[in-house]
Amino acid sequence: MKNKVPESENESKNKIIKEIYEKYANDILIYLYRCTNNYHLACDLLQDTFLNFIRIFSDKELIEESKAKIYLFQTAKNLFINNYRKIKKQVILSYNDEIETKQNTSTQINPEEQVLNIEDQKIKEKMLNELLEHLDQEEKTIIILRYNLDLKLEEIAEIMNKSISSISRRIQKIQKKLLKIAQNKKFL
Repeated sequence: MKNKVPESENESKNKIIKEIYEKYANDILIYLYRCTNNYHLACDLLQDTFLNFIRIFSDKELIEESKAKIYLFQTAKNLFINNYRKIKKQVILSYNDEIETKQNTSTQINPEEQVLNIEDQKIKEKMLNELLEHLDQEEKTIIILRYNLDLKLEEIAEIMNKSISSISRRIQKIQKKLLKIAQNKKFL
């Protein structure tokens, strides 16, 4: 017969898991969406990511936030790769209005400026996605984690199971590659 966990301990774990979900779900969803170009698939993979997290960490006494973040991104990356292998088609990224990005709401912008900003953002997003199409999946992952989600090199290295110096060199190579592609496409 299993020992019952006291209700307050379960409530405490549930609260921690909820806090971790609220803190990282949006970033993981953005990452998965950029990888899949499919909002609903990204949501499914996000759900699977957190189900795995709950399954693994629900029996642990303490969940360290830094380990949780790394585990979540590693799991999301692995779930995406497994799904990608399953469907075996090229990932094409495109702009989708369903994804809510974090916006600075501290300044008031008039409606005309808002429309121009949205259109400008769409153009930049389209150009970025067009550039990302020229990268392999690992390169896309590194760039999205670094520049879209603002993760530190250490965090990316842990997620990608590589050394920090390897990630740093890889980012430099990818930047040069993207610059060359942008120049060829006359984006710059």
